[in-house]
Amino acid sequence: MGEQLVWLKSAQNLTGDKLLEIQAAVAPLGVAVGMTYPSRIVAEHGKQYVIENGVSSLFTAQLLEEEILPQASTTTRQPLFDVIKKFLTQLAPSQSVTIVDPYFFAARNVLTYPSIVANVLGPAVNAVSQITFVRDGTKDVPGLSAAVVTALKSLNSSLTISDHTTSDFHDRFWIVDGTRGLVLGTSLNGVGNRVCLLDYLSETDVAAIVQELSARGIVL
Repeated sequence: MGEQLVWLKSAQNLTGDKLLEIQAAVAPLGVAVGMTYPSRIVAEHGKQYVIENGVSSLFTAQLLEEEILPQASTTTRQPLFDVIKKFLTQLAPSQSVTIVDPYFFAARNVLTYPSIVANVLGPAVNAVSQITFVRDGTKDVPGLSAAVVTALKSLNSSLTISDHTTSDFHDRFWIVDGTRGLVLGTSLNGVGNRVCLLDYLSETDVAAIVQELSARGIVL
């Protein structure tokens, strides 16, 4: 990884002593602290950024956060579910959550999976009125979807849960309120089996996914 620039904002003038104090605190982390001005940052780094990314990127860039979920056994993967829950919570769902996951109900751990789903979706379930599942359906474990619905309803009895089957989607998308979302590199029941990516979707990607869902009669 190359050099990274971190911006620190202070509401007060920073004295030399304060800078030395900050430097002493972060030096063990391999971080160097200095003082400069926004115009100098642009002059030093802006030209190279434009060369590498183009002028248009200055107007389309978004602050995205991603996470690599490592392998973990079924007994040690709870922290991975906590990360997914954190990502979902940061999207601040208030109306609906739509999960596009071909094998969402194909879990092998039938006895524990409903509680896993309830745990990950818990904060969202208490804030929204609708949960929609979009899955392939060909590998569903009999009775699992009903058990998941029961687990979610126990958290919010007025929750509306809809279910759609289609084989047209491969990746796993979680769409919040029809406007925001994340992509998960594996099905929820497969978290920990292999290393996978968890990332937020851009607004453009969310709009494209919502359009594809709408074209198949799936209303968010």
